Amino acid sequence: MASILGQTGLAFIGLLIGGLASIPPFVWYCRSIQAKQFNEKARFSNPNCDFPRLGGCYLFAGVSLLVRVECSSDIHWVLCISGTAFYAIGHYLLL
Repeated sequence: MASILGQTGLAFIGLLIGGLASIPPFVWYCRSIQAKQFNEKARFSNPNCDFPRLGGCYLFAGVSLLVRVECSSDIHWVLCISGTAFYAIGHYLLL
């Protein structure tokens, strides 16, 4: 019983890797690029310039479809787990 629970927990390792890989670029973007877009009254000066969210939207939707297609019994499980890593990256880009 314990080995089955351990194996099902491994399905979340792709989300962990994707989440940890996307945090440093997200912090860099917030501190270097997005902070310059605020004026002296702390208001967003250019709300139309938000390219990471646009990329995250396409990545999130594309990987959702890809993971759905890959998760079948005749395709190796590593492809589905690696797809969830990109799913997490798309999720962080949408934040």
